[in-house]
Amino acid sequence: MADAGYDPVEMARFFNKLNSSGGAAGPQFLSDHPNPLNREAAIQAEVRTLPARSYGFNTGEFQRAKSELAKLPKAAPKAAGSAAQPPDLTVSPGSKQLKAKDFTVQYPENWQVTGENTSSITIAPKGGVVQKGLGLGAILSTYQPQSSPVSLNRDTQALIAQLRQGDPNLSVAGSSQRARIDNSDALVTTLKGNSPFGGDEQDTLITVATDQGLFYMVFVAPQNQANQVQDALTRMTRSLRFSH
Repeated sequence: MADAGYDPVEMARFFNKLNSSGGAAGPQFLSDHPNPLNREAAIQAEVRTLPARSYGFNTGEFQRAKSELAKLPKAAPKAAGSAAQPPDLTVSPGSKQLKAKDFTVQYPENWQVTGENTSSITIAPKGGVVQKGLGLGAILSTYQPQSSPVSLNRDTQALIAQLRQGDPNLSVAGSSQRARIDNSDALVTTLKGNSPFGGDEQDTLITVATDQGLFYMVFVAPQNQANQVQDALTRMTRSLRFSH
């Protein structure tokens, strides 16, 4: 942004403004980029290490982008009180394999992968991802703990605390259960929240300590439909393999 003539601090201010516009509920369950309170201060500190520049918003590219945006048709207003359309609950018996940098996983062949080349991958059926966030599907990523080596119990609790900071409606249902995934110790934690489709949401958090950090997969589903997609969760969990 600095090289393009834009003040990098505005990026932090944009995300802070975006977060504050979400209302009391906060962002939906998981965010690819959690919003720490010191984000703006951290970027300001980084900017001080850059060569001195004068920033502005009147570059030719910015004005051209505004002009192009103004030509787009306006979106039709959304009916008041309308809810997100329910997702496709069909779990195909066939599977596809996702080969990520640090793991592989099998998932239903009629589900779709997004963010494959990023640090946070989403696998969901048609209609599973809505404007408010993920309503049905799985998010797979790695949490980097503040201290090493990775501690499965300690860092799982730290991850849960971070998730709850992003979504105050999220709560832990019962104690974490021990499991084995790809010959590694794992924890399975059930979380409860509000579904973007209305009603309650059941989220299954699976965490595994790896050399790259605390791997986690969150399987999200409306509570009243969780049993219908249990097969997808079971298949994905059993197929997880990590790079050693």
